[in-house]
Amino acid sequence: MGGTSGFATHAVLSKHSVIQVDPSMPPQCAALLGCGVITGVGAVTNSAKVAFGSSVAIVGLGGVGLCGLLGAKACGASLILAIDLEERKLAKAKEFGATHTYLVQKNDSLSKTVENIRQMIGPFAGAVDYAIEMAGNGPALQIAYGITKPGGTTVTIGLPDPEVDLSIQQVSITAEERTLIGSYLGSGVAIRDLPRYVELYKKGALPLEKLISGTIQLSQINEGFDMLERGEVIRLMVNLKDEK
Repeated sequence: MGGTSGFATHAVLSKHSVIQVDPSMPPQCAALLGCGVITGVGAVTNSAKVAFGSSVAIVGLGGVGLCGLLGAKACGASLILAIDLEERKLAKAKEFGATHTYLVQKNDSLSKTVENIRQMIGPFAGAVDYAIEMAGNGPALQIAYGITKPGGTTVTIGLPDPEVDLSIQQVSITAEERTLIGSYLGSGVAIRDLPRYVELYKKGALPLEKLISGTIQLSQINEGFDMLERGEVIRLMVNLKDEK
């Protein structure tokens, strides 16, 4: 989609697409910056503009969602709620700094899910300042909007099927002064944002090494995609050198 040769040993790029990275940064961590980090962290910092001490919900805990969680922690959010369908992803979210987790029950209606989440975070006004949908499907965005407090912001980064529609109570946007926005690639400007994320990494505020689940050879690329689809890994490094 980006027109880059991600699985090639060499690539020709415009000089306008090349950004120098501090050589002290491990290359395997730098490799994460161009998509997952700029999208997930950018949705939090650029699109939502999460404020220090605020409450944030991340709906969907794939690689991008976990990047968003790291971004929320780096912003100093006081409550970070991680929401997903899988227990192991919630456990990983705890390792990444989530203060609360919620396991969505597949048989529950969306309204029941929203009600349960609101009850769980009742001491925090029953809703969050920012809810960010990072799952790429309609129900996830419905949940995110449903748990956003009046005056709050709901962000969606997902790219669902064009046939998927969103149904919301329109009057809530006006009466509750809600904000609903889309975020494409984290509203990112690479030449501006990537150096910032490198600095956050160097200060320990963006521990990107936590995203790396392992390394595979190029010949294992299909197997790697299968592992990603099954949710068994967060991000895999592809070794293009010395393959036998």
